[in-house]
Amino acid sequence: MKSENIKVLIKHILITLLISIILYEFQKFTKSDYILQFLSNNLITIIVALLAINTTTLGIVFSKINDIPINTTEAEDSLKNASGQMKNSIYEQLILVLLSIILFTLFNAQFINCTTYLKIGIDIFCIAIFVYDLILLYDTSKSIFIIFDNKTCVKKHS
Repeated sequence: MKSENIKVLIKHILITLLISIILYEFQKFTKSDYILQFLSNNLITIIVALLAINTTTLGIVFSKINDIPINTTEAEDSLKNASGQMKNSIYEQLILVLLSIILFTLFNAQFINCTTYLKIGIDIFCIAIFVYDLILLYDTSKSIFIIFDNKTCVKKHS
């Protein structure tokens, strides 16, 4: 992974954790358990659905990338990098599915409920999985607009 990609990954993780902690604290403040109950009942289904949407969207993006004429080595390298990032997002989502299965198995485990800090950590990470998946969906959505912007630029310069 390039250092720029690692910086983006770290940024996404930090944003995810911050938002997750805020949501957890908001839930605690309101004395509600809606977020965690909703996620425990629906998160795996949501992630798999977003994975399907992401995969379909990336297929469309890949087909549009092939339509863009590549005139320079820089453009070719840029498209290879974009392709690698798209594959990484699929891997990340598959990892999120596995993590959510593990975390929700632990979510109701008896020994976890006895340890307050461990329970809080698992609750925050369950929320974080959802938030991170939304960030991945947002990044995929941005790629569509980048493709259309590039197609517009190519048509103007042709």
